[in-house]
Amino acid sequence: MTIQNLQRDGTQVSFDKTRLVFFDMDQTILDTTSYHRKNFLTVLNKLYEINQLPYVENAGNPMMVALKRWCTAAGVGQTFMESHLKEAERMLVENMLAILPNDLRGAVLPGVIDLLETLSKAQIPLGLTTGTLREIAVPILKRAGLLGYFPLTVFGDQAETREDIVRSGLEKATWVYGLANEEISLVTVGDGITDIRAGKAFNARTISVTTGGLSKERLQAYQPDYIFPDLTDTNALFEAIVY
Repeated sequence: MTIQNLQRDGTQVSFDKTRLVFFDMDQTILDTTSYHRKNFLTVLNKLYEINQLPYVENAGNPMMVALKRWCTAAGVGQTFMESHLKEAERMLVENMLAILPNDLRGAVLPGVIDLLETLSKAQIPLGLTTGTLREIAVPILKRAGLLGYFPLTVFGDQAETREDIVRSGLEKATWVYGLANEEISLVTVGDGITDIRAGKAFNARTISVTTGGLSKERLQAYQPDYIFPDLTDTNALFEAIVY
């Protein structure tokens, strides 16, 4: 599947490589932050007696990495922390599924559906790359009505860094879309600094949005190719992704 000789609004464009777009999930295409924070705090309190989440820059980190960073910031010893990690992962999944609403369509951020529809109709290969655990992320995407837009999905289960997640996505693209690495022109879309860094590590065109709470000025310091306030400007985003 390529976008060579793509027709849109009567305009023809041609590329030597195929655009592949990786979207972050939380605070980029939907917002379930309050449920995640409640979930983490419940599990951290039960297993490690942590009563509040310490301030840690955790946006974009794989889920279990985020948990370990909070434990470390709260002064939990490494041996004790690691001895409870399997139980923590199990509890994170069970508790999150218990507190999530069955209908999360209201959590989808403005402009997301229109953008995904436009890209899908233009046959742009799409992927979902998130640090959230698979057993949590898939139900979230299903309940939000977004899973069907992403033939390629990568989750944070075995990852230590955002770069690990993007790398896995590129590897999956070889059999999901039949694209070798040298055929791909990657685009990443996300709200975090880790999204920019990971994208640049793979020579991607990086698109940032300020829907995650980071200011335009803070994101600019990491030199993404584009910054948008959100995903509502479908035409401008399409041009930033494709042209």
